[in-house]
Amino acid sequence: MKTPPETVSCGVKELWRAKLKERFSEMIVASSLFSIPGTNVVTGCEDGMARIYQVAGKGEGLDIKPKLELETKSGPIQCLAVHDITRFYNSDLIVGDSCGVLTMFCNRLILSRQSLTSDKDCINCVTVIQDNDNIPVVVCCSDSGVITAVRPNKLLWRLDLKNTNLPVESKRIASFAVKVTCLLGYYMTDVCGNKRLYLLAADDAKRIHVISKGVIVRCIPTPVNITAMCQGRIISAHKLEPYIPGEESPEGEQVALGGDNGAVFILDKFEVSVPPNLQVTDEYINAQSPITRLKCLPQPESNTDLLLCAGHFNALQMYKDGLVLMEFETSAWVISIDLADVNEDGTDEILISCMDNTVAALKLTYSETAS
Repeated sequence: MKTPPETVSCGVKELWRAKLKERFSEMIVASSLFSIPGTNVVTGCEDGMARIYQVAGKGEGLDIKPKLELETKSGPIQCLAVHDITRFYNSDLIVGDSCGVLTMFCNRLILSRQSLTSDKDCINCVTVIQDNDNIPVVVCCSDSGVITAVRPNKLLWRLDLKNTNLPVESKRIASFAVKVTCLLGYYMTDVCGNKRLYLLAADDAKRIHVISKGVIVRCIPTPVNITAMCQGRIISAHKLEPYIPGEESPEGEQVALGGDNGAVFILDKFEVSVPPNLQVTDEYINAQSPITRLKCLPQPESNTDLLLCAGHFNALQMYKDGLVLMEFETSAWVISIDLADVNEDGTDEILISCMDNTVAALKLTYSETAS
């Protein structure tokens, strides 16, 4: 791949690092959650508790004593989301666990507990999308291939990837139990210029299912099993294949697809694109180990965003326009990536959590100078 026509400078400074006492498997960042001021770090713990920690003012560090502990009354927590579901308060907390229970907290209290799978199945992904009436909908999936959309105490739709409601080309691949590996709410501009929301669900049968209103409208084959996704300005349009001038996707509508073999592909207009002169099984980036997390860090002054990548390796990798910028070495595998302005300087910092129970805040410096 050719080097872009800029001189690139990139560096990372660790602002703080904290080691938490309680074992957790998921971490997200929220702002003023449940009236706890400032930036909050939320962990989903193995004992079924959600714990909320407060970041000290001006990003000075993380208070390792929880400000709030919420009991789900269920099993180990696998996934978390923060969103204003009820519209009563600023934000609500959504928790999925290994017993197939989805718990929603509002104003520090359990708003609803819904058993969405058998107790042998695990809820492994959760996301929040907006329906056509701009009402939030919680979508979660299980490791048995069941995707469910709910509101508090209300089931909206349920989709089992083993059923017969799939397009013809997908029936054979979904005739056996498949595991949904990741979910993404995907906004795409249609031919009339209207924004359309789709749900992308990747499974372990090398498919991405495109879902609209609880119906699979398309299935996209992928070269490998996709285990992480994020939307943004991933790579310059002219590097996509095939590239047709004047028919580029609107800005920010590319999806990075991270694979279980370490490869990153680009989804553009519902097609998995590959670089010019390469075969369909080739990729833009390869981390050489399975990828579990992808996150775009917006770069308003540049044509493309930074892509943050983590997986089965002790590092946070950073890519720009298909090129490796740098690696930040970590103490263990990174299990979560999020963004927040923790030091109140007007730009987002990177927050990561690792398998050794540490949480760290990183300050990225990046600049491009025309050559």
